[in-house]
Amino acid sequence: MYLRFVVRIFFGNRSYALLMLPLLIAGYAALNLWKGHHEPHVGVSFGFWGHLLSQSTYLSQFLAGGLILVNGIVLNTLFNRNGFMESNNFLPALLYVSFLSIFHSFYYLDGFSIAQSLLIIGLYQLLKLNQNEDARRIVFNAAFIIGVACTFYPVLLVIIPFLFWMIWVIRPFIFRESTLIVVGFVIPLIFAGVYGTVYNIHLSGPELSSTSSELWLEDVTVLGGIVLFMIVLGIGRFLLKLKQSSIRLKKLFRVIIILANFSLLLTIFEYFVFHKKEALSLVFIPMMFFLPYSFGYKKQRGVTTAVFYLLFLFSVGKFFYPLAF
Repeated sequence: MYLRFVVRIFFGNRSYALLMLPLLIAGYAALNLWKGHHEPHVGVSFGFWGHLLSQSTYLSQFLAGGLILVNGIVLNTLFNRNGFMESNNFLPALLYVSFLSIFHSFYYLDGFSIAQSLLIIGLYQLLKLNQNEDARRIVFNAAFIIGVACTFYPVLLVIIPFLFWMIWVIRPFIFRESTLIVVGFVIPLIFAGVYGTVYNIHLSGPELSSTSSELWLEDVTVLGGIVLFMIVLGIGRFLLKLKQSSIRLKKLFRVIIILANFSLLLTIFEYFVFHKKEALSLVFIPMMFFLPYSFGYKKQRGVTTAVFYLLFLFSVGKFFYPLAF
């Protein structure tokens, strides 16, 4: 009953629901400190910036939790501000924190967790684009922020064609803007390259991916099943919203779908090249714009709430009964 009450708070237009997020994040962190399910890595990579901070420090854990909190709030702000649903709700933040609690980067800071936050901030810039307004500052800022993200997570460099694609969905091709995209994207890479040269930082093949190799296949299986079930529950409502949307909102949905496809392709690439699965957490950035539809519109859907209970029980239960099959 308590959990249902919690979901109902986030389901409605109650901004104070966000005050519960720090408690939820702190609860997961406390469970991990107690049970030690996720362990700090030695020599954690921050991409082109080398080894900035040991994960064995409390500062690493505090910063990781802080980034998760900011990510959830920013994603929720994007969801409500751009009218992805008729009325405001705060489910994206709750879902993001719950899903990300399965991943190592939720508990310890690394280059990948920083890159993920920067990617969300870059998306914040992209969704500010308009068809008929000057966009030079916005596209430069977006490209610069995503370029910085690539310095912390070098595998993300493959995003550049998708970045152009997402921008051109909303904006027509303008040579000056495209030039600014390239300049903004390259500047952080040049600076990081100079930094690496001065401090003699050399990335080997495995260090091109700054993600953890800790995620288990069983976790991926359970998460995949829950996400697919929620997509099935929400597809009807989503298609109806898409049909009734303005031209601008349709374009924003296309941007989110492009980002979802990129995230899936990057996850597959990293799995086969680096044998890691942590990049799967990137998929939950675009998913936060789709999964809230599964909870219904005016009336909270009971079956989706039950699925969320399963997610919550799994995210907490793994500390006590880790899957091993």
